[in-house]
Amino acid sequence: IRPYLSVEIPVVTVARKYSMYACPAVNAFGIEHFDSADVLKNQGKIKIQVERIIRELQSIKVLDIPMYNRYFDSMQKRTIERPTKNERLVLAHFDLNEGNLFFDKNLNVTSVIDWDTLSSAKNPATDKHIFSKYWR
Repeated sequence: IRPYLSVEIPVVTVARKYSMYACPAVNAFGIEHFDSADVLKNQGKIKIQVERIIRELQSIKVLDIPMYNRYFDSMQKRTIERPTKNERLVLAHFDLNEGNLFFDKNLNVTSVIDWDTLSSAKNPATDKHIFSKYWR
């Protein structure tokens, strides 16, 4: 999905011996780097950016993803809904919270991590609901 999104999705490798991710450094900061007053002052700006990312993700036509059958097989089974001719499924991050966003010094979202819960969803409001629920 990297070609479809305006934000960076860092390349992630999984160590075979350990259940952890190794992610190359990105030129950005986690939300904990910022003063909470600055975050609160910019929360409307952040929300607009996250909603743009969600729209971009949902604009991807699931059936147009190369080798989508293999892609579906690798997604979490608990959230899979197979496409049919009459349905329009959207992609959802399913873990879109502030801990999975990186920001530049002006609190612009520059990258999104933790895509292991990426799945298809019938409800386009899924990611928006998750972000609203977990935004602290």
